Amino acid sequence: MLAAVEAVQKGMSFGKASQKYNVPKNTIHRRFHGQRSQKERSLEDQELSPVLEQQLVSWIFQRCAAHQAPKHVEVREMASCYLGGKQGSMLGRAWMKKFLERNPQVEAMRAVAIESSRLVLPDRITHFFGNYDTTELEGIRPEDRWNMDETGLEEGDAKNGIAIGPSYCKEVLVAKSPSRTWCTALECINAENKYLPPLVIFKGANVQRQWIPQDLNPFEGWAFAATDTGWTKSEIAVKWLREIFLPCTLTDPPRPRMLIMDGHSTHMSQEFWHLCGTNDVSIVVLPSHSSHITQPLDVGVFASLKFNYRKQTRKIKVKDQGSAAGKRSMLEAYSVARQTAFLPCNIVSGWEKTGLWPIKMEFPLSSPYVKRHKEVEEPQITEERAQAMEDAEVGPLALTTSLIVAPPGETPAAARARVRRLRNAVALVEARSAELRQRNEELEAREAARAPQKRRRVNPSTPGGLVRTADLVRADAEVRAQEEGQREGEGQREEEA
Repeated sequence: MLAAVEAVQKGMSFGKASQKYNVPKNTIHRRFHGQRSQKERSLEDQELSPVLEQQLVSWIFQRCAAHQAPKHVEVREMASCYLGGKQGSMLGRAWMKKFLERNPQVEAMRAVAIESSRLVLPDRITHFFGNYDTTELEGIRPEDRWNMDETGLEEGDAKNGIAIGPSYCKEVLVAKSPSRTWCTALECINAENKYLPPLVIFKGANVQRQWIPQDLNPFEGWAFAATDTGWTKSEIAVKWLREIFLPCTLTDPPRPRMLIMDGHSTHMSQEFWHLCGTNDVSIVVLPSHSSHITQPLDVGVFASLKFNYRKQTRKIKVKDQGSAAGKRSMLEAYSVARQTAFLPCNIVSGWEKTGLWPIKMEFPLSSPYVKRHKEVEEPQITEERAQAMEDAEVGPLALTTSLIVAPPGETPAAARARVRRLRNAVALVEARSAELRQRNEELEAREAARAPQKRRRVNPSTPGGLVRTADLVRADAEVRAQEEGQREGEGQREEEA
């Protein structure tokens, strides 16, 4: 349509422009004489102007950069704040649907909750790679670069999920396995798609033969241990190092080796480090709370391993006709899951995505779990909003003074543009004020929640009984009376002085 109007402005007739651009002649005629399209006229009927909607998109981008992505209701509340509460209530769900259709830069998606401690600062990644990519470690071959980590295994069948039941019920009950004991599997892989036999740690005083299946062929080379909790300990880590890692990774002639692991206390014993040092094994400790970014096993293998393990436990539960999946069935499920998880593609992916081999620091830095100092890239700004932002920086008072008076010989189209420019700039100033007010309210609420409160014990009215609401009211009244007495005493002392 714009091309047809421009062609007419350059001298082409309406009929030829209609034939060339396949646009009705009457439509070109109306557009040429200033009549706006239905889409342009509908913009005036929007609750938020296009300038304010783009400002709202920028606000969403900023919240996502701070790992505080807003929900639907929060976006609607902010949009209502932009309007200054003139509508008297929050915008409805129908507006939200249309807003997402008009602004494809944002869309509804699944929010993944993550602990704040697992949001790693890029400085920690940069510092780690500065120590990792050194001349001392540079000569270690990829087949001699190993990564060790533990993963937990829950004995028993799967928990809640989707099942098929009678249509007249809202939900169906499924009996869970009574066993909820955890075991630990210690795994190790290298950068050449190799992996060592696992060490499985049971909960118990000693390893029992009845825990292991009768057919030992799938478990050739495996090692087993037992602790009182089912988790690894320092002495278990030393045994694994001496009996599995060092013999299985030894080369002829011997070459320097590297062992990458997290900083768990069980790996930090003096005996563990001494044993590595005497066998020419360089230990590389990953930054704390960063295994989901920098640990090849976590990034490339364990997700597939746990998915397939849960899948196998469901199969074993059905095969056993609902009986408790004990340690034998757990080992059977885990051995099958390892075959589908410890594939070369998964191992290579883990090393590549962590940037540990080939060494590329930009891979972990690009992870969504890395905090970014800079804001995410802003959406593309239209010319109208760019002009409104410039006008807002001038200030509403100066802008009103310059635009309130029409220049001589102003055309109707120029007058509409001037009024629209003034309205957009003022609306943008109000929107920024609404954002600042919301931010100020959040900070005030946070400070109020952090304010220390004096500890006060509340005694029940009945000795040895429960503390009731009346007791709380009585305690508050006693505190107020005490504060008033202190103020009166201070006033009397001032009068005497």
